[in-house]
Amino acid sequence: MHRYSPKRFTLKFILVCVAFAMGVLAVMNLRKPGGSDGITRKGIDVVFALDVSRSMLAEDIEPNRLERAKQFISKMMDALPDSRVGLILLQGKLMCKCH
Repeated sequence: MHRYSPKRFTLKFILVCVAFAMGVLAVMNLRKPGGSDGITRKGIDVVFALDVSRSMLAEDIEPNRLERAKQFISKMMDALPDSRVGLILLQGKLMCKCH
């Protein structure tokens, strides 16, 4: 390779790395903390954690615990029309050995 130049190779490598880093920063869509995005929101952010394990199928209340919880979440969503709602589903057993 008679036209190989270590300086040009290093310069090209650095430029590619800088371009990649700038692309990553552009995709991240960084914003200033506490800055306004021009959107005014009403309501609040609500997150529900719902246990969907078999124990929720117990019928100690009508119809069962799971259905009652789903009804409650539905009523809350209707009562908070301008709020953002999240749902986390939990299932399984806790893997903790406590002595």
